[in-house]
This record gives sequence, structure tokens and C-alpha cells, in this order.
Amino acid sequence: MKANFRKQAGVTLTELILAIALIAVLATVSVLLLDPQEKRAKARDNRRISDLTTLDRSINEYLLDTGNYPDAPLTLRDSTTLPPGGIALDRSADGWIDANLSTYTSHLPLDPINDSTYRYYYYRDTNGYELNAVIEFLTADAANDGGNDPARYEIGNKLDLISP
Repeated sequence: MKANFRKQAGVTLTELILAIALIAVLATVSVLLLDPQEKRAKARDNRRISDLTTLDRSINEYLLDTGNYPDAPLTLRDSTTLPPGGIALDRSADGWIDANLSTYTSHLPLDPINDSTYRYYYYRDTNGYELNAVIEFLTADAANDGGNDPARYEIGNKLDLISP
């Protein structure tokens, strides 16, 4: 007599545990290799460097046209504070830098976070100016930019105006 064996449909507990363990290992490896927090910080730093480069170009064009640097000398500006008479932080005509830069840029850049820690700074005297921003991830760029603060990315023609 032949025995009737039915095929069992279903998943054993061992197979289920192995599948969960494999998913956990793949998720851990993905997080370690991709590190989304690090990638976001790096992207914000790249934007900061790009923004300051654009603003640097605008300041130099303003200087060529007017013979002066924008804003009042010896006044520290930051991208979180609107000067008196300003309308909006990012407006190129009356934003966080107190000068009309609308001929040179469509808007004033703001730090991607723009809070009490991460913001842009601008300072000038009669002979030069400095722009800077706190860097989250690209610290080698900040340390090697020629400025006096290794934690900030500095750009301009007088990189010792803003003290660390």
C-alpha cells in the first residue's frame, strides 16, 4: 500500500527567522554604507560653499560698480537678522545685507538650516570683507580655506575680520 503524502504549504519558523535575520543584516549594512545623516550634512555644506561663492561674486561686482563694499563698515551681519528697514532676509535689495544687490543676484542666500548655530556672516572694513559659514561635514575645506577659523568656511579678501 502506498502512503499518501500531501505537500505542505507554509513557512516554517526556521525559515521565518532566517528571512528576518537576512533583512536585518541588509538594513544594517545599508545604513552603515549610505549614512543618510552624513549625506544630508555634506549636501548642506556643499550648498553653503556654493552660496558663499555666489555672494562673493556679487560683492565683487558691487565693488567694481560702486567703488565700495556693500553695507556699513565694521558692522557684523548674519543671515538670521534683518537690519532696520529690511523687508525679508533673502531679498537682494533689502535683506540681511544692508545694500541693494539686486543687480548682481536675484536673492540673498540663507543657510540651509539658518539658526543660531548655522548661518552666514558678512563683515567688512574699508579695505576688505569676509563671508563665512559654520561647516558640518566638510571640515577639511573649512580648515584649509586660508581663514583664521578652522570650523568655518571663509571666503573674501580679508579672512581675519571675523574672529573665531
